[in-house]
Amino acid sequence: MIAALLVIVVALFLLYSNGSFGGTISCCSGCCDCGGSVVSGNITSNPLTWPSGDRIWLVCHAIAMAEGANIAGSVPDNANNPGDISDGFNTYGGTNVDGSNVTQFPDKNTGWQWLYNKISAIVNGTSHSYSATESWNSFGQKWAGDWKTWVTNVTGTLGVSPTSSLQDYLNS
Repeated sequence: MIAALLVIVVALFLLYSNGSFGGTISCCSGCCDCGGSVVSGNITSNPLTWPSGDRIWLVCHAIAMAEGANIAGSVPDNANNPGDISDGFNTYGGTNVDGSNVTQFPDKNTGWQWLYNKISAIVNGTSHSYSATESWNSFGQKWAGDWKTWVTNVTGTLGVSPTSSLQDYLNS
């Protein structure tokens, strides 16, 4: 029994450490063009199961942590929505939480893909709401109701200043 558990833990570690849970993503309905690869794996609220790869994924992780996607039973966990975003509400529906429409994605892979696409659109300059050159403080004011705590959590996870930008992080 212990040997079998150890094999599973080692297998998960190897999958996570070599990026087999992703790095690139498949396009989700209504999103930007993102290249056609697929996020795969059994994604849960455990950060070790989250997709990984490039620095955009690290930004997605920081946002997911700030939103509470790592807490089993939280709104982002239950809604399969690690960014706690409303962008897909017209496509997938969702629920209103504290005055914000939170998209209920059909599964965690779709939610993570949507978040990655959203951050990629910002980086590529195709977002209508965000700029990669705006400070994290400005970014957070648009993203989160409790934006000061959100910014503290995101920038703390990324190890950057709240006055720096997404572009600064990606170019560092």
